[in-house]
Amino acid sequence: MTHRIHDKRLNRSLEAVPVSSSMGNATVVELRSASPTRSLTFGTMGIAPLPDTLKVLTVENADRRRFKGVGTQLLGIAEQVRAERRLPSTTLTCQDEGAAEFFFKQGFRFTGPDASAKNAAMQYRVDHPSAELPDDCVFLGDMRKP
Repeated sequence: MTHRIHDKRLNRSLEAVPVSSSMGNATVVELRSASPTRSLTFGTMGIAPLPDTLKVLTVENADRRRFKGVGTQLLGIAEQVRAERRLPSTTLTCQDEGAAEFFFKQGFRFTGPDASAKNAAMQYRVDHPSAELPDDCVFLGDMRKP
C-alpha cells in the first residue's frame, strides 16, 4: 500500500511505501519514498504487540521542517497492524509535550493519574489553538487509543 507525504521544499506530494523489519518482538516500520531512482526515508516507527494492546515505541519524522504527514501515516499503519492482530487498543508513552497535541488529535487520550485534567486541558487547547497550555499540567505520560 502506498502512502502520501507532502514535501514542503518541493511543494508536492510524494509516494511512500512502508518497509518493515523485525527486531525480537518489535517491528520497525520505515516509511520510504517509492521512487526507484532516489530513495528517501521520511520517518520510522517502532511497534510491539502486547497481550491486550499494540504499543507504539517510537515515532520519528526524518525531517520535520521538510516533510508533512509522516506521523499521521505511521500511526495509520500502526492502526492497520492493531486491527489485523485484533488488539483492542493502541498505546504509547508521550515523552514530548509538543507531540502530545498531535497524538491527541490522532485520537489518543491520557491514562493514569491526572488523566481527566490533562485530557480536558488538551481538548481546550485543540478547540482554542491560540490558547496557552496551562503551566500546572504536564502533558507527558501514557496515552491510549481505543
